[in-house]
Amino acid sequence: LDLARFVENLAAVSPEGHRMVIHVVTAENFWPLPWYLRRFDPDRVGYWSDPAAWARQTRDGPDPSIVIFTDEAHEVVDAGLRAPYSKGKTYNIRPTNVERRGPNGRPGGALIFSVYVREDLWNRFTEAAGSLASRSNPPDRPVREAGKSSAARRGRGGSRRL
Repeated sequence: LDLARFVENLAAVSPEGHRMVIHVVTAENFWPLPWYLRRFDPDRVGYWSDPAAWARQTRDGPDPSIVIFTDEAHEVVDAGLRAPYSKGKTYNIRPTNVERRGPNGRPGGALIFSVYVREDLWNRFTEAAGSLASRSNPPDRPVREAGKSSAARRGRGGSRRL
């Protein structure tokens, strides 16, 4: 669900919202991505099982806001992107069985996706995150100690209810 939450957070700051162009490139079974992306315009979310086909079919189209892909598509995706992208985000969207290894050498059941975010959208996202952080913790207000209630920080013990 971390990947789904991340993409939803990107949509929240994108001028296109749920009409962002999203490309998924993987030879693997990409389920549950269609479920995670169900709120997005289905005409603007594309799935390709062949990275070379993705490169040919998207060459003249709009630069996607987000590209989600597995390792075997990495070189083709990098070569096919025209706009600058923020890279380096990875998500495992299936539970893993660390004792069993799959044919790809990864833990059994693992499906690890890399996520590239077009740089203009990534900048909006980080600016929005920074803005939220500064509003919730202005410079004159100290950051709360993690995991402690206000009573515990004042030495009164107790726990807080959620």
